[in-house]
Amino acid sequence: MSNDYEAGRDLSDYLRTQARRTPLALALVSACWRLTYNDLDTRVERLAAELVAILGSGPRCVGVQVNDRGLGVVGMLAVLRAGMVYIPLDTSLPWARRAFMIEDSQMACVLIDADADAALLASGVRRFWRIDRTSTAPFDPCPSPHFDAHAPAYLLYTSGSTGQPKGVEMTRRALVNLIDYQLESAGAFAQPLKTLLFASVGFDVSVQEVLSAVVSGSEMHLVDADVRQDLSRLYRFLGDNGVQRCFLPYSVLQTLAIEHERQRGETLCLRQVVSAGEALQLTPQIISWLQACGCVLVNHYGPTETHVVTSYTSERPLSEWPVRVPIGLPIANVRAFILDEQLRPVADGEEGELCLAGPCLANGYFQRDEETAKRFPTWCSPQGESLRLYRTGDRVVRGEEGLLRYHGRLDTQVKLNGHRVELAEIEACLKKDPAVREAIVLAHALSENVDGRMLVAFLLYQDSTEGQQAALERLAPWVEQLPAFMRPQRAYVLERLPLTTNGKVDQRALAAMVEASAGVVAQLSDAQARVAAIFSRLLKVSVTGPHMNFFESGGNSLLATRFVQLVERELGVQLDMSVFLQQPTIARVAHFL
Repeated sequence: MSNDYEAGRDLSDYLRTQARRTPLALALVSACWRLTYNDLDTRVERLAAELVAILGSGPRCVGVQVNDRGLGVVGMLAVLRAGMVYIPLDTSLPWARRAFMIEDSQMACVLIDADADAALLASGVRRFWRIDRTSTAPFDPCPSPHFDAHAPAYLLYTSGSTGQPKGVEMTRRALVNLIDYQLESAGAFAQPLKTLLFASVGFDVSVQEVLSAVVSGSEMHLVDADVRQDLSRLYRFLGDNGVQRCFLPYSVLQTLAIEHERQRGETLCLRQVVSAGEALQLTPQIISWLQACGCVLVNHYGPTETHVVTSYTSERPLSEWPVRVPIGLPIANVRAFILDEQLRPVADGEEGELCLAGPCLANGYFQRDEETAKRFPTWCSPQGESLRLYRTGDRVVRGEEGLLRYHGRLDTQVKLNGHRVELAEIEACLKKDPAVREAIVLAHALSENVDGRMLVAFLLYQDSTEGQQAALERLAPWVEQLPAFMRPQRAYVLERLPLTTNGKVDQRALAAMVEASAGVVAQLSDAQARVAAIFSRLLKVSVTGPHMNFFESGGNSLLATRFVQLVERELGVQLDMSVFLQQPTIARVAHFL
């Protein structure tokens, strides 16, 4: 496939073209929204014109912070239409992190709705613009700006190993390359399928969901936050709304597949599932669910610095796929190299670092030239080509048919619920407490955790006599600066760190401490003990009483769904998720036995 970007094709063409092609087709659907493509294009065009009028033309950074996802879609498309740089401000993030993003990006304007919080309105942002107010006044469409190959589309902030998040400046050209590849690769991507908008706005997949739907003329179905957090309700939402296309990380896909099994094989309308953000494994539940739907599964891979760069699918039955699904082959115009520490190519079948080149690459890290130069070096290939690379830090192997297989990380970066997490950033945050002498954070494996791991902190304090409870209470102001998905779910205060014979921190010994802490040590009724056994096994905690809170003990929404599923499977009780969320304790669940 040729790269059409230099021929004049741009993101701003997608919605305008679709609105002319299918003006009366539904574009946005929810309890509050029912917009046709003509309606959506008009709203986007009006807002884009307003942005240019108040800010002038050029790649100015514009934040979008709204609670209504429909307004978020309008805001994102309008910022892109105006030729500006889209920055999502996820309201689930702590204010300190959003404030950093606003200051770091030199944000010129924030698009808001009536629910904008006081901290945002009191910040140093020069301009706010309400986008929940509709107007019927005539307006002049903004002119289509000209973009060069490096024109930025959005700035997404990811976890940073230096202790601060960093903004990845993704280009418009990279997104055009991805969306055009999807269209030209044929299959379900080109078909108008009812598409779920599931990804959080801080993920690059949220942009892919919208653009994939727009270019194919698909209905975008918005899901409320409470349904998104309750995967049992989300499963019903898919069926009730006839959703046909989803972009889901493995952990969510697996939980929904278990829910399908729990619903005794109710068949949905799914035609295409795209999995990304986590290493994909094919479990019996996933195979059973997707084959029952006759659904096409596609595995996408790509870090924030490149978005999607490889893809894998097959016409073979899912039962014949590898259990650990390959990340596949590079998409059009993307080149993938597997290199050693000296950036020399390794032989096929040998493990090395995946390095990428082509129009997929971001411009780099916003205002971080040194880190950009380190991760995006200029490289001379064995053929004498001078190429700009992105070093992913991912270990891969090229196997049969040239397929790339993911083998883990070269550093301590981990993925939790699809979020990229630098453990060093969490450690740096904990060490802001002057009483903390050392902090080590591990992502500890949980056998029945849908997500696979939880964050555990091990702390050394200046005063070794500090009690554990007092030490944990002191951590709260620092931990609250982190997004919820980066907060340690368990903490241990140690007198000294266990070391290996080489003098390095013995991570196996630390993990053993977590394993040893699980169990039921409280006096409980028979019903409570049966619930506590699942509680302890799932969260790897010591149950000390019937009123322990599931979420305060390390649980999250995915684990809550898994807990409810296990209670039904092992104890024969159908527990309503909404009831559990209101009072998530062992005693309350035991009441239903």
